[in-house]
Amino acid sequence: MNKRALMLTAAAAALLSGHAYGASPCASSPETAGSNCDLQTEFQYPIYTGAVPAAVTSANSTITSANTSNGSLLIDTNGSLVLGLNPPLAPAITINSGTAANPTEVNNTTTISYQGISYATGVLLQEASVATSTTTYGTAENWVGEYYSASGTMDLLGAGTNKTAILIAGGAYPGAGLTDASTGIYAQNTGPTTGLGLFTGATGIEPQGGTAPVAIYLAAGSTTEVLSASI
Repeated sequence: MNKRALMLTAAAAALLSGHAYGASPCASSPETAGSNCDLQTEFQYPIYTGAVPAAVTSANSTITSANTSNGSLLIDTNGSLVLGLNPPLAPAITINSGTAANPTEVNNTTTISYQGISYATGVLLQEASVATSTTTYGTAENWVGEYYSASGTMDLLGAGTNKTAILIAGGAYPGAGLTDASTGIYAQNTGPTTGLGLFTGATGIEPQGGTAPVAIYLAAGSTTEVLSASI
């Protein structure tokens, strides 16, 4: 399944997946890496499930390899992701890892908040790497995973324009150029040398036991709110 064949549903029970999350590897400050991330405190910087792009680290030295979950991510009870970077250097969460044998799941059971920021993106399901300069495109990628909102809220309210809750596209370069996070331009077309890969949904994670691949699954108890207007 690619970005044009998503399954979106809000009519299933909010069941937790069978992933075995580690003992709160992401709850410390600064966040530390773990094979899976169980976020149990408030965190205020973008999180990547895979490697943090060098271009993003260069743009903000606080966003380093410590911002990666190295796998699946659970925003757990008492945990939250609350961002205020303006202009945004990256989506709140980027899913840039996962294979068919070991798909990546991001499960939001509490809060993802990116309020009052123009061009903010909540979750990016990445199809191409972040470009290394303002004149190049990233490399095509083929990750396998799923964004699952069990009972959580994604809040992109407040002032600002051109916001996106969930996006499937290539990574955005954090500066002026072809893929620019601060202006909301993500690579969605074939570049001069490399095109986009495919982001493939996971099978059987959520809904549990499902037989079709699902990339985005919004359960009945979840909320996704986006306001794109000047206030």
